[in-house]
Amino acid sequence: MIFDTPCYSCNKMGKNRMCVCSIPHFKEIIVMCFECEHCGYKNAEVKGGGGIPEKAKCLTLNVKNEGDLNRDLYKVRS
Repeated sequence: MIFDTPCYSCNKMGKNRMCVCSIPHFKEIIVMCFECEHCGYKNAEVKGGGGIPEKAKCLTLNVKNEGDLNRDLYKVRS
């Protein structure tokens, strides 16, 4: 999906693109990216979507400093 969204930097209209992807045995994710043709601002995010899978495990993340809040966590099955 592509839709117009005000730029977070210059407030002119830019393009926001969204795509839903399915990761086998995990869940759906939403990949979002924004690009402003006027000022060149770009942004990308990955968000979890859908419900909690039947075989999911609960993980607890202990935050010890401010840097821990800036991380994305993905668990890969090995």
